[in-house]
Amino acid sequence: MALSGRMATSGLMSNITGSLAVAHAITTHAVDADIDWFTAVDDLQELGSGHLDTQEFSSGVFYRYASLNLKQLQVNLGLLPEIKSAETTESRAKALDIAAHVLHMLATEVPSAKQQSFAAHNLADVALISFSHQPISLANAFEKPVQADYKSGGFSEPSSKELNIYWDKVHRGYGLKERCAEFSLDTVALPEGITPKSSLPALENWLRANGQG
Repeated sequence: MALSGRMATSGLMSNITGSLAVAHAITTHAVDADIDWFTAVDDLQELGSGHLDTQEFSSGVFYRYASLNLKQLQVNLGLLPEIKSAETTESRAKALDIAAHVLHMLATEVPSAKQQSFAAHNLADVALISFSHQPISLANAFEKPVQADYKSGGFSEPSSKELNIYWDKVHRGYGLKERCAEFSLDTVALPEGITPKSSLPALENWLRANGQG
């Protein structure tokens, strides 16, 4: 509830402003859906199936964005009386620890639906963290669909490249004062201002340290 918030329609419960916002994942490139067919068995029917149908599915490189309001999280947890209150080192540390767990889940957890049919247990190739005074999505990096790099074999590498290029454009264009770090499974050239991290645990520790180190 501290993350997602609560909307109440009666006086029995109070509204809670969510501290976490999660955008729908989008592919970084154009996708063509494939068709799969499935059957459902009717145990009371001797012959044939109880249901026969088709479903569309696709695969691709996805961009998933989330923002976490650390002060709102502290308020929701009772660590701050209100959003404008001065935060303590202890309350900030607790919020950052939760943020590190959120990062881990976003990078490693996937929806459970249809997993028996598709087994889509894919970990994130890239994780980028930014400490900023306002939420900033980089989804516009993929307004022009990424084209496959046939030398490297797919969409992953050019998607990472476009993400970092667009971050640099926004960072410089708006004169943002951010603390950023990125973990990537592949060796990528990062723009000035993004600190490279060798592993997801290292990025989590950087986050817990308030973007220091």
